[in-house]
Amino acid sequence: MNETLTKVDRQLYRDEMSERKKAGMLMKKAISKAIIVLVGMMLIVCTDFVEANREEIEESVKSFIKMNKLDPEKVEIERIYEPTRYPNGDYEFEVDINYRGHPYFSISLEADPETLHITDRKDFFKVEVFIY
Repeated sequence: MNETLTKVDRQLYRDEMSERKKAGMLMKKAISKAIIVLVGMMLIVCTDFVEANREEIEESVKSFIKMNKLDPEKVEIERIYEPTRYPNGDYEFEVDINYRGHPYFSISLEADPETLHITDRKDFFKVEVFIY
C-alpha cells in the first residue's frame, strides 16, 4: 500500500511540476508579447513627429538651401531625427541631407522643433560647405 501511494504521489508531483512549467511558459509568452506591443507603441509615438511635420520640414530645408544661394531642387532629405531635449534646456532635432549639385555635400542640419526652422549657429553650414 505504501509503495502504491508513493507512485501516486510521484505522479501527482510530476503533474504539478508539468503544470508549473506550462504556466511559466505561458507567463514568458505573455511578457514577450507585452514587450513587443509596448515597443511598437513607442515606435508609433516616435514617428508621429516626423510624419506629422515631414512636409513642413522639407519646405524649411529647401528655403534654408535657397537662402544660401543653392538650388533647392537638388537637395535630398536622407533622415529626420526625433526631437531631443538637452539638460541645459535646448530642444532640437536634426535633419540629414545630401546636396546633389555643386558643391556636392552631405551634412546634418539642426532645427527647432517648435518652429521647424533650420538653425545655423555660428555659420556652421557656410563654413563646412563653402570654405572646405
